[in-house]
Amino acid sequence: VGRNEETELLASTHRFQNSFVGIGAKARLDTGWSLGCSIDLYGGAGGSLLWGNFNVKQNFFNGGLGETVFDTDYNRMFWDLLTTFDYSLGFRWAHNLFCKNAWVSFQVGWEGHLILNQNQYSTRVPRQDSFDFDRPFQNSLALHGLIIGVSLSM
Repeated sequence: VGRNEETELLASTHRFQNSFVGIGAKARLDTGWSLGCSIDLYGGAGGSLLWGNFNVKQNFFNGGLGETVFDTDYNRMFWDLLTTFDYSLGFRWAHNLFCKNAWVSFQVGWEGHLILNQNQYSTRVPRQDSFDFDRPFQNSLALHGLIIGVSLSM
């Protein structure tokens, strides 16, 4: 909500869509240390380099009093290299089933992922009576959290 010299703004909508499809190499090191009683402390870290295509779409709409002040779309497709890092740390309990032909395990831990320059967007720069998109920006995406899992291996 804002104020324009000619019209009071009543609605403002900004939509962002950012997708990436790529292929590349991944390296990871996983470790486990036995603590006894079928309980392990596990950990791992890795990274990847992905070559792929970004598709960035943005829409800005501002309207007021029955009139559209501006409605602007921005679309950009480009190829780029994407770098990712991940880690995990936690505890795992495993039990043998059916004469060593199957294993059931329960795990709880913490995991994180960092994707460098994943969030691609551009800023609006004022021009006479409109906005143009001419400054691309990149931000990284970081995800982390508690994981709880159950698995059956054969």
